[in-house]
Amino acid sequence: MPRVTKPLTEIEIKRAKPKEKDFTLADGKGLQLLIKANGRKVWEFVYTSPTKRKRRKATFKTYPEVSLKQARERANEYRELIFKDIDPIDYFREKKEESKLKDKGSLEKVFNKWIEEQKDNLANSTYKKKKSLIHSQP
Repeated sequence: MPRVTKPLTEIEIKRAKPKEKDFTLADGKGLQLLIKANGRKVWEFVYTSPTKRKRRKATFKTYPEVSLKQARERANEYRELIFKDIDPIDYFREKKEESKLKDKGSLEKVFNKWIEEQKDNLANSTYKKKKSLIHSQP
């Protein structure tokens, strides 16, 4: 019969003191709190990737920055993605990359608007030089 892990409480987390080596407190269903030797408490979610079939570990920042409730909600979000055969680490990495590309597009739009407003006040050679600065970047 599988071992059932007793869920953590806020009091247990607050009372957890660092030791010589890092150790973890399990909350169950893959969520654990890593207590580092320096006293930092880091939330981790350990799971088997549905796409790579390997064990993976995601971190959810530190306690108390992320509360027990928030860590459990985040772990549930990860479990839902795993249930849909989506690797959460890859999924959130792709979303972050898309966001960066979207922001880059926004910056380019702002620059283009600004450079068009400056066109009348700049010499033609200066205008071309400034415009080439943003468009020559990869």
